[in-house]
Amino acid sequence: MLTPVALRSRLLSTNQYDDARQILRDIDSLDGHTSFLFGKINFLMDATVGFININQNKRVSKLTTISVVFVPLNIIAGIGGMSEFSMMTQGVSWPVAYGAFTVAMGLFGWGTFVTLRWLETRKAGESARGPSRQARGLEPPGPDATSSPVSARGSRPRSGRCRPAAPPRAIRRTGSCPG
Repeated sequence: MLTPVALRSRLLSTNQYDDARQILRDIDSLDGHTSFLFGKINFLMDATVGFININQNKRVSKLTTISVVFVPLNIIAGIGGMSEFSMMTQGVSWPVAYGAFTVAMGLFGWGTFVTLRWLETRKAGESARGPSRQARGLEPPGPDATSSPVSARGSRPRSGRCRPAAPPRAIRRTGSCPG
């Protein structure tokens, strides 16, 4: 019985066989490099999709804010445009009734806008302040927390003995009690 090597040597010369083995090794290395490049391309595509998703979320958030301001105004305008509005304002001249209605809609929209702007700045202020004092390790955990009496850095116990001697900024800046 002939072995595969003996069979190949009958079909290919020694130089051709060596060249074929070299070509197969090159194909294997190119296959690995190709899979590496495909992985890199997939990573970059995922990152691009992530950035697009973040930008799309910001735009949808703006559109939601705009709809929160204008949907109530549209409802009120729909009520004002119906024939029942003229029955509700019977006895009041229409320029006065519709003028008051327009002013009321403007005040309602302005109030909604101001409220949303205030909520937005309050939310931005909370996120700019960063983590709480407890999360930064400046205050001991609450009574329900299950942690050891040693701080997160493991250097000193959370007795609070260095807090009165140093302002909180010094502790925050260095990450530990001064001294």
